[in-house]
Amino acid sequence: MGEPQAMFLLYEESTRTIGLKAAHPDLPNAVLVRVRHAKTNRVVRSAPFLKENGIEIATTLRFPYPALEDNILVLDLRTAVTCGKGGWKKPNRRAPGRPKLTDEERQKLRDEKASRQAQQKIERLNQRQQSLARARQYLRRPDDPTDDSPPIEAPRGTFRSGGF
Repeated sequence: MGEPQAMFLLYEESTRTIGLKAAHPDLPNAVLVRVRHAKTNRVVRSAPFLKENGIEIATTLRFPYPALEDNILVLDLRTAVTCGKGGWKKPNRRAPGRPKLTDEERQKLRDEKASRQAQQKIERLNQRQQSLARARQYLRRPDDPTDDSPPIEAPRGTFRSGGF
């Protein structure tokens, strides 16, 4: 197969075999091949493919009898053996004993979060406008005919000159 940059993942349900075929990375449905451990291992992210085809794999698998047929690497799930010290780590998104949220509750939480974010954005914009207004007062020229208010002097002793 060489060292392809992407692969097509194929599945034959009747024989429970997975096929990997070299592909160009720009093609649709091509999965990129990633380098792992300083060019000694290659990794193909297959979780979406497995989920789509209803293949449930709890741990890392080793395929003792891989075959190459017509430039397709064939992996037989019936002869696969587990390897490693356990299953894949899944994040615990829900604390034990905590009830599952309904769709309405989830949507309410999303709406509340969106309104909080919008309020924070408005507050940041207001603070920015206030700081710009203060900066304009300090930078105003005294001979500016469009401004009738007296110029504000910068407070003394706030700026230091010299090294840091």
